[in-house]
Amino acid sequence: MAECSEKCENCSFDFSEDKQKGVCSIKEEFIVEDHVRQLSEKRLTETDKQKVFLGTNVENVEAPLSDEPPVKKFKHDDKKEKLRGQNKARPPPFKAPRELSLCPWIADQTTAEPEKKCLNQRCAFLHDRKEYLKIRPVDIGTECHIFNVTGKCPRGTTCRMGLRHLTKDGFNIVDEKRFEEHKKRSPSTMNRLSKDLQNELRKHKYDFAKAEAIIKANDPSRRKMQLQYSKSGSEIDNGEICEVGAEYQKPKLEVTETTDTSDNSNSVNAGSNVSACDMSHESAKPRIGPVDDSDLIRLRRSEKRKVDWRSKILLSPLTTVGNLPFRRICKEYGADITCGEMALAPKILKGAQEEWALVKRHECEDVFGVQLCGNNPGVLTRCAQLLNREIDVDYIDLNLGCPIDLIYRQGGGSGMLNRLNVLETVVKSVSQVLDIPLSIKTRTGVYIDRPIAHNLMPKFHEWGVSMITVSARKVP
Repeated sequence: MAECSEKCENCSFDFSEDKQKGVCSIKEEFIVEDHVRQLSEKRLTETDKQKVFLGTNVENVEAPLSDEPPVKKFKHDDKKEKLRGQNKARPPPFKAPRELSLCPWIADQTTAEPEKKCLNQRCAFLHDRKEYLKIRPVDIGTECHIFNVTGKCPRGTTCRMGLRHLTKDGFNIVDEKRFEEHKKRSPSTMNRLSKDLQNELRKHKYDFAKAEAIIKANDPSRRKMQLQYSKSGSEIDNGEICEVGAEYQKPKLEVTETTDTSDNSNSVNAGSNVSACDMSHESAKPRIGPVDDSDLIRLRRSEKRKVDWRSKILLSPLTTVGNLPFRRICKEYGADITCGEMALAPKILKGAQEEWALVKRHECEDVFGVQLCGNNPGVLTRCAQLLNREIDVDYIDLNLGCPIDLIYRQGGGSGMLNRLNVLETVVKSVSQVLDIPLSIKTRTGVYIDRPIAHNLMPKFHEWGVSMITVSARKVP
């Protein structure tokens, strides 16, 4: 301390204080001055140059003398238009000139096809194949992967690896045998949204009768009413209350006999008292084959399709990471069960393309699941019925652990753990509407000092959940 005090004679700090804040001066050569942004004339368009240098309103120009009063100026007349964005009129980093590129309409023409002609009169691409071959860039490879897999390259003459599938004149070569085999094969990517299904969803014409009946049966207020009826011992009319999963009652037959003297024959008039819930499941389209009674009798847990979870490596759903290419790589490294990214149930029901892209499945995924997130029993049950019927999926995963504020505040994700009545209705309804297993992803609890996962796990099992994944932490 003595040496330090000798070196810093002019220093005004008191070293005796233990809580003295350290102050260090910066050398002048390391000080960066404030940068003044200057507008470059080279990056301005002609209109922007007039706005900046000439001005939109020139006030120095003398107006001609006249007896008329001056024109009234409005408030916004003197306001100059500001230039928006940065790097004004900057050209794109790379743009292939169209005059040196072959028109895509004629690029994939084969020798067996008639000559293709571009119908666009304003097309700026090159249409002379021979001229393009003279300026065509050198190939960057010798093997075209698309041609080896499908038998035909859609890039044709413009392919940068088209040595094997191009003639000397620049026409595209097609391997007929391989191309026909590729046509017969099912697409490698499944679960695409068709236009017909998208229109039905957007116009609200899709039939959700099964999901609506299940939601109605699992309504908490309806369960209370059923308990009251059971305690009082009164009978419940089948037409008023129709619970999915209850024992199916055959329609009652009313038989009346009438005697006719002319032919001495008996006529039997039978009338069936069919409940409104059963009638809602009948379809107007004629069906061929066995009659399906799954809408009347709930499937038992042993009758559902099963997934063997034991001793398997499960790739958890990773938002913004676990897309289809990533899952294909993980399958090569040994993942047994995969699951798509978290999909929002309301957007699935609206037919949003960006949300349906999350449920796509590759042919290499042996066991594949879709994770749903929502805050409403009706929306989640309808979405589960839709996916179970329309796409190829092995199980549905219900997200009860998403900590995103936007979802949590709306009561979805981990926010549903605090809404036990809604949680029970959601899990029961989704499990009953599916003929595939239902899994749940949850957390230990919403708050760090109040874990609730150990209390919910037995209830999840009773409500029909096949597998539970616990993230061993609270909601951050």
